[in-house]
Amino acid sequence: MPTFWTRRSPLAWALLPLSWLFCGVVKLRRLAYRRGWLKFYQSPIPLIIIGNITVGGTGKTPFVIALAKYFINQGIKPAIISRGYGGKIKKEPQLVDKYSDPKIVGDETVLMAQYLNCPIVACPIRKYAVEFIIKNHECDIILSDDGLQHYALQRNIEIVLIGEQGLGNGFCLPAGMLRESANRLKTVDFILHKNQDFILKAQHLKNLVSQDIFEIDQLAGKTVHAIAGIGNPQSFFQQLQTLGAQIIPHSFPDHYYFKKEDICFNDDLPVVMTEKDAVKCQMIATSRHWYMPVETDLPMDFLISLQRKLAMFKPFLDILVCPICKGKLHYQKQPHELICPACRLAYPIVDEIPKLLETEARRLSLEEYDQLK
Repeated sequence: MPTFWTRRSPLAWALLPLSWLFCGVVKLRRLAYRRGWLKFYQSPIPLIIIGNITVGGTGKTPFVIALAKYFINQGIKPAIISRGYGGKIKKEPQLVDKYSDPKIVGDETVLMAQYLNCPIVACPIRKYAVEFIIKNHECDIILSDDGLQHYALQRNIEIVLIGEQGLGNGFCLPAGMLRESANRLKTVDFILHKNQDFILKAQHLKNLVSQDIFEIDQLAGKTVHAIAGIGNPQSFFQQLQTLGAQIIPHSFPDHYYFKKEDICFNDDLPVVMTEKDAVKCQMIATSRHWYMPVETDLPMDFLISLQRKLAMFKPFLDILVCPICKGKLHYQKQPHELICPACRLAYPIVDEIPKLLETEARRLSLEEYDQLK
C-alpha cells in the first residue's frame, strides 16, 4: 500500500484531479442503477453485502465466517457468494469446497469452505452465483463476500468494514485508498471497525504438514520469518510482534500465489504465515511452516440491530425455526407473533425483533390451536 494513501502528501494532492474523475464515474454509475438506466438484479432471497469502502484488508473473511456461523446456529441456512478474487473463473459459477483449487476459485472462498458447511459459490458475475444457489441449493439468506460497489446486484442490507488505517487521507483512488466517496458511508446500514467493533483473535499456530499445534504464548522471544500476502500485511506483522515474536517480515501482494523459493529460507527459523496464505502453500510447505488461524466474535448490539433489519423482510420471518423443536415457525400479523404449532407456543415480535426464547413465549389456547389445524 503506497504510504501517500495515509497522508495528504504532495503526490496525493498532485493525483487529486484523477481522484475527482474516479469518484465522478463511480457516482454516475451508481446513479444509473438507482434510476433504472442500467439493469440490476434483485435476489428473491434476502441478500447482505459485506464490503469495503477502502482498498486493503479489513478482516472481511473472518467476519463473513462468523456471520455465517451465527445464522447457522439460529437455524437459518446461509449461502455465500464471492467474486473469487485471485481465481480464474470467467462466467460459470463454481461451487467451492475445502478441496477446491484456490488458483481456480480464489483463496478466500477455499478458506471459508474449511470452516463452513453451507453453499459457497465463486463467480465474477454475482447474479449468476445467486441464480446457481437458488437452482441447486436450499438457503434462507445470501451473504456476499465483498461487492459493495457491484451495483448490478441489488441488496437488502449493506455492512461496511473499516481497517486500522481508517479512511486514509480521505481521497479516492488513485490519490487515496477510498473506492468511492466517504459520503457513501451515510447510506449503508452498518459500519464496523476492525480491532474496535470486532477483534481478530489468534488461538494458536498450526503446522502445515503435521497439523501440530503450537501455543501462541510460546512465540514470545522467538525469531521467525513472517509471510503475508494479504490486503494489509503490516497488521499481521504487528500481531506477531504484539505476541512477543521477533519477526523477519516478507510481504507480498494480496492474493499472491507463492513459489517454493518465496517461503523457504537458508536457515532453520520457523516460518509463520496467515491462514489465507496457507491455503495456497499446502503443496510446497515443509515442517518449518506454520499458519495462524484467527476468529472473531460479532458484537451483540450489531446482531440485535441486524435482526431488527431482517425482521422487516417477510420472507425472513418465514424461515425462522422454533428454538425448542427446530420446527418451522409461521408468521401471524395480528397479533405480531411467530407461531410454533408443534409446541403450541407463540413468540412475540417486539420492536421488529423476534423474541425466540421459551420464557418470552405464550402458550396458545385450545381455541387458537384448533384454528391452526
